[in-house]
Amino acid sequence: MERLSRDEDRERDHVRPRPWTTLPELDGPVERSGDASLDPQDWSRLRALAHRMLNDVFDELAGLWGGPVWRPMPARVRRGWEEKLPRSGDEPETVYAGYRRLIAPYGVGNRHPRFFGGAR
Repeated sequence: MERLSRDEDRERDHVRPRPWTTLPELDGPVERSGDASLDPQDWSRLRALAHRMLNDVFDELAGLWGGPVWRPMPARVRRGWEEKLPRSGDEPETVYAGYRRLIAPYGVGNRHPRFFGGAR
């Protein structure tokens, strides 16, 4: 395979765009409506949640030695997984609270220092 220079590579990409980087033809200018954005309404609120999430991760990692390698999921939590998925979005804080309650405590244990693998 012939190796192209950086300029030749750019030129090749410009002439023959990759399918995942091209956009379909549009009939006219695209207008951005308020409902079409995935941006948060309040960046500072999302930033505060992200900082809390990062702090929680570091707290969990710092406390791994003090907890069990693995913990079984209680039946009441497992039943929560049988609920229908929501059809609309939810606030990021609510989603994170669900993660902390339903997912985080019941990992497979591979972050724990005494974890050596195995099957259950």
